[in-house]
Amino acid sequence: MITANLNSKASIQERAASGQLTWKWPLLIVFARLCFALVAQSLVAVLFFRSEPSPYLAADKWWPVYGILIDLGCFFSGDLAGGQGRLALWGPD
Repeated sequence: MITANLNSKASIQERAASGQLTWKWPLLIVFARLCFALVAQSLVAVLFFRSEPSPYLAADKWWPVYGILIDLGCFFSGDLAGGQGRLALWGPD
């Protein structure tokens, strides 16, 4: 079975013309990123810096570490959002 490339220019234009592509998922991911950042910094602050006078400021230095977790959360939530046939991040199944 041959499948069409979901990310080809013609396929994207066809889905845009039919109204299948909306701003719903991109905007959701942008706001989800903020939530992932707040949760990640809070977890680092609570788990590792409870004894510090200001745990959130102490967790600030670990931004490169939990920044990767934020990026992974956004990537996989974007993949879940696109997994309904709107986007193909991993290629054909």
